[in-house]
Amino acid sequence: MFELFSDLFALRDNAFTRMDVRVKLLITGIGIFAVILSGNAAFGILMFAVSVSCMVAVRIPLKIMLIRLALPLAMALLMVVIKSFLPGLGKDILFHFAGMEIAASGDGFRDGILVASRVMGASGIALLLGFVTPAYQLFAGLGWFRISSAWVELAMMTYRYIFVLLEVASEMAAAQRVRLGYAGWSRSLSSFSTLAGGVVLRSAEQATSTHEAMLARGYCGGTGYTHLHPPRFRDFALVFVASALIASGYFLCKSGGM
Repeated sequence: MFELFSDLFALRDNAFTRMDVRVKLLITGIGIFAVILSGNAAFGILMFAVSVSCMVAVRIPLKIMLIRLALPLAMALLMVVIKSFLPGLGKDILFHFAGMEIAASGDGFRDGILVASRVMGASGIALLLGFVTPAYQLFAGLGWFRISSAWVELAMMTYRYIFVLLEVASEMAAAQRVRLGYAGWSRSLSSFSTLAGGVVLRSAEQATSTHEAMLARGYCGGTGYTHLHPPRFRDFALVFVASALIASGYFLCKSGGM
């Protein structure tokens, strides 16, 4: 569970982790922007495939990748289904079920595939960034780009206390299992709802305690970030090369009409 949010993989030594965080943030932003602007599904799928290939290259476990990608892939599939069966579009009869005609729209299906490709492409790029960049570097990079300090500090505190709440949830779940709280569907549902409510209450208590502790230590806004050296020529070259490759893929997919 803790591997899903930790910097375990980002602390490894490889070509991606050695890159400057500002370079990675710029390339990520350009890639996601290009995926959103793309008018064909091929480019989004291409960016997703490239992102997954990079994750495989840096030896990210398949199980961790699948768990992190489960939600965006489910959202992508849901968009395809919703778009295909939206009312008001010309539909083709797919099959009959219990006396009902099940029909879907070809145009809606294509629109759903386009939206799904954007979700997959953007999610893959963002996930790759998280796998190869420690959180403290991300916060430092966002601060260097003059992102609102309030938002960055909020993100820092959120990331910090994810692990505290995960530990609380783990201990509560272990206590419930010892008491056979997950024996059967009804008891499992009841135990899970109790667990969720307990974690919410614990998060509220933790927020109050943290706020009081920060005030007691004289906090008045402003948190220091990791020092970043001035950008080098190599950094500009990496951004240029990556942007050129993204643009090449974008226009090749566009000219291919896919």
